[in-house]
Amino acid sequence: MKALANPVSALCLACILCLPSICAAFNPGVIIMDGDFTDWSHVVLLESGVGACTVTRHETGGNPDAYLEISTRSGWELHVWVLLWKNGVVWDPADGCEIETIELEIDEKAMNSFGAGQNIKLLVVQDGRYYGAPLSPWVTGSGVETYWEIHVFAPAYVTDFGEVPPYQFDPAERPDFSQTGSPIKFGFAIGVSSVLDARVHAYDNWKITIECLPCPVEDATWGAIKALYQ
Repeated sequence: MKALANPVSALCLACILCLPSICAAFNPGVIIMDGDFTDWSHVVLLESGVGACTVTRHETGGNPDAYLEISTRSGWELHVWVLLWKNGVVWDPADGCEIETIELEIDEKAMNSFGAGQNIKLLVVQDGRYYGAPLSPWVTGSGVETYWEIHVFAPAYVTDFGEVPPYQFDPAERPDFSQTGSPIKFGFAIGVSSVLDARVHAYDNWKITIECLPCPVEDATWGAIKALYQ
């Protein structure tokens, strides 16, 4: 499914735009998704400055239509990460409830790859710092022009996140999902290590589902709803 004009699913629209406190009360989850990738940012992190990564958006050839092509290579016993996040949605914990879990779902296929392919992680960006989950590798398959595959991750709790850099993620540093935490943006991360030749994969239909801890419905206001999706 491609991006909606407002990146909130019909399920959330049925939940009065799904302000976190409302969704926690009725428990359907806040769904944010995008398959067009027209308002995204990314940063490439090269360990010791070695390796390379390119991100290319294609208008056609996805599942369907637009998709992202990501090529990664690193130095020997070194890591490279590309961190990508959506700019159009900012989650402000002060407007809603504490995040309990975030589930990532994304479509992927190997275009020209080998070995274990690429490592995928859920990404959150907070206060200019980057956190990924799960800490254990979630790797794709490999091959040439393979078929699209849907990757569905287990819901990630705050304890499943670590900060990058360092390049293997620091589990002692985690995002703040509480109502006192700073605004958050969401995306995904792709990485490889000890890969001297480029591995090229395609990605489409990024989707996350956010579940909140229970909180009073009366906390929801129209002002907070608008602020969440501005």
